[in-house]
Amino acid sequence: MARSPRATSAALKKPAFAPDPKSGAPFVNEAPRAARLLADEKPAFRDAETAATRLHFGGLRAGGADPVEASTIHLDLLRDMKLINSHIVAAAAYPILERAGKLLASRIATDALPD
Repeated sequence: MARSPRATSAALKKPAFAPDPKSGAPFVNEAPRAARLLADEKPAFRDAETAATRLHFGGLRAGGADPVEASTIHLDLLRDMKLINSHIVAAAAYPILERAGKLLASRIATDALPD
């Protein structure tokens, strides 16, 4: 059974990143813990986009009654939110994590490159 667009983004409703009012935002006080929590939100956006895309195309294949336009707008919104989140993480969290020595140089596995 397909879930509604609201259900696909349920993971985004309760973010793991909730800055401590005493410590403030990561880009204000350069707290590595807060920066890490912010960076850890990226998979939630990626997962929500992936789930919504699967539901969208599954509904199209099944000839579902959901309006295609509403589903497409929902996908566009999730993609835009993911992009905004990526920019915030890149601008606010990654520099703090890099200075703290807690950021990897690359996500690309060395064995994934062709010889």
